[in-house]
Amino acid sequence: MGVRFVGSALPGSSSGTRYVESQAIASVVRQIKAERWTVRDGNEGGLKEARYQDICILLPTRTGLDVLEAALASSDIPYRLESQSMVLGTQDVRDLLNCLRSIDSPGDQVALVAALRSSVFACSDVELFEFVQAGGDLDYTVPANGTGPVHQALALLKRSHDLRMWTDPEELIERFVRETRMVESCFALTRPRERWRRLRFVIDRAAAFAEVSNTSLRSYLDWIERQAQEGARMVETPVPEPDEDAVRIMTIHASKGLEFPIVLLAGLGSQPRSNPGPVIYDREIQGADVSLPGPGNGRFKTPGYDDSEAKEKAKGQAERTRQMYVAATRAQDHLVVSLFRPEKGSSSSFAGLLEEKVGRDSDLWVEMQLDELGTSGPAANPPDQDNTVDFSDSELLREAWLTQRSEKIQASSKPSSIGATRLAQLAKEEAEDGDVPYRKGRGGTNIGRAVHSALQSVDLSTGDGIDEISQAQVAAEGLPDRWKEVADLARTAMASDVVKQAVATGRYHREVYVAAPEGPVLVEGFIDLVFETEEGLVVVDYKTDGIETPEEIARSMERYRLQGGTYALALEHATDRSVSKVVFLFLHTGSEVVMQDLPGAMKEVRIAIEGLVA
Repeated sequence: MGVRFVGSALPGSSSGTRYVESQAIASVVRQIKAERWTVRDGNEGGLKEARYQDICILLPTRTGLDVLEAALASSDIPYRLESQSMVLGTQDVRDLLNCLRSIDSPGDQVALVAALRSSVFACSDVELFEFVQAGGDLDYTVPANGTGPVHQALALLKRSHDLRMWTDPEELIERFVRETRMVESCFALTRPRERWRRLRFVIDRAAAFAEVSNTSLRSYLDWIERQAQEGARMVETPVPEPDEDAVRIMTIHASKGLEFPIVLLAGLGSQPRSNPGPVIYDREIQGADVSLPGPGNGRFKTPGYDDSEAKEKAKGQAERTRQMYVAATRAQDHLVVSLFRPEKGSSSSFAGLLEEKVGRDSDLWVEMQLDELGTSGPAANPPDQDNTVDFSDSELLREAWLTQRSEKIQASSKPSSIGATRLAQLAKEEAEDGDVPYRKGRGGTNIGRAVHSALQSVDLSTGDGIDEISQAQVAAEGLPDRWKEVADLARTAMASDVVKQAVATGRYHREVYVAAPEGPVLVEGFIDLVFETEEGLVVVDYKTDGIETPEEIARSMERYRLQGGTYALALEHATDRSVSKVVFLFLHTGSEVVMQDLPGAMKEVRIAIEGLVA
């Protein structure tokens, strides 16, 4: 079995250390997959490439689980919580329990606000503020009129509250989950099955609780929240799902009797409990020793308390050692131990004790060199050993979160696709008079859309039925009295030399959607007419602008240059054929304008795209 370790003592707080450790654990998993670690192939002998489900992350407690989940999720690493007790610490379960607590206790304002702001109802602070400013009362027992998200959430909570006395907790919770569409909303997540399991867990525990206790919702909530607060060891049922390739996460306690090809042992940097309490019971002598506050800063102790305290600490250390032995022996092929811990009190943590006893240069293990930690906060680059900078828990995590948030906003603000019309607007922003903003699109104006639709449908060689087609199109646009204008513009297009040339070739296509990758984005657009010639493809774009003079046409070509270049660039990439020319056909005058320097326009498009995504 190969044993590796990662990490060391870090300056700063324990929460900052957990953040760095979580990022490192995610990097370890990525590296395992990238390097294609091999594990034994069952009982048949031989080796196979490790899958995600061959990896198990073992933790002493649930502390820092949310940070670890965030690190794995941001790295697109599938995972599942195998230990039921760990499920209680997840945000999904906390959100649901807050909603249930609010249903049970209408006067609990903390639970109500937490429920409204949770992922279940997703009411923003702005929506809550506007609701209160408008005279709303954050009390679902008070009738309120309205249709906003806060009103709807309060109404649903009221309905559930009215049912709680007549419905078992299991049925009530299942009904609430169904009405809030919590299951359906899981499809918006990358791994919906994990959230389904968590919701099912809360419902199943309610059914189990009802079998041995009363069936009130309040009793169930008191019980399950006490389990979460105390970190109680619940019955663990880590049932594998062979069809789900996901990293397993569980507590060391839950791993007893199980083995995994690869084990990542993390969370060893926490400090042990140093104070055994004011009363220590000694089973050997059937007695107890006591330490109580005395006058001033002194304490009253029974004569044997100090000895009993030393024995209790030794027992605690022995239990931790036994627990870590159990964890280490769960690995079949590879064991990776995390030695991340805060510098302050480093020697008393189990990670510090391991490094002190074994040494970093021992033949018993090898330090794992990570290609990238993936950290982006201050904790990613700890200060020098003199540690002149001491971040508090909130400062460290806030700075790391702000950095990640800024990076994600910047990345998401970059367009993934750019249309030809959008690039045309870069040359000159234009607003069409009389047009409604939300209706801008194909053709730019109502009349323009009708003309484009008519030319898409009519027989270009004969023009048969153009009047009837025009009447139908203007009716759809809400301008039935302007059909003659549409028909005239369409006839101008069919009478043009370039459209006649397209019809003569017999190899033309109308309203062609074209898209092609250009760098990190997709350039796309709809080409009104494209036809094949011996010299190459010819692109025709109909323009319904109210442009009549040569000077106006020349000025408009400045903004249409990028549009034509985009059509040519995307079409050449998609068809692997050259575009010989791009023709703009101005239908109010019948003018045909061939775009000059097409290669130069395509180059300008590439430059414009680089400027947009930079």
